[in-house]
Amino acid sequence: MATIRVFINEVPLAVPAGSTVRQAVAIHHAVLLDSLDDGRAYVTDGRGITLELDASLQGGSILRVVVSRRRGSRESHADA
Repeated sequence: MATIRVFINEVPLAVPAGSTVRQAVAIHHAVLLDSLDDGRAYVTDGRGITLELDASLQGGSILRVVVSRRRGSRESHADA
C-alpha cells in the first residue's frame, strides 16, 4: 500500500495514500479523536484554516490539532 508523509503537530507521519484528517489523527494519537468528536479540539492546516475531519490529505500536508478547554464547534474556512 502506498503511503504519504504528513505532519501533525510537527511530527512526521506516514499514512496510507487517500487518508482523511480523521484517519491521520487516529494514527498519530487516537485519544485526540474523543476531543475532536466532542468539540474540545479542532484541526487546522498549515495556514491556520480549520479542516473538516473527512477532508482528504495530500503528501506534505501540515496539520495542527488545537485542544481547547471550551466545548464548541469551529466553522470551516477551507474555501477561503
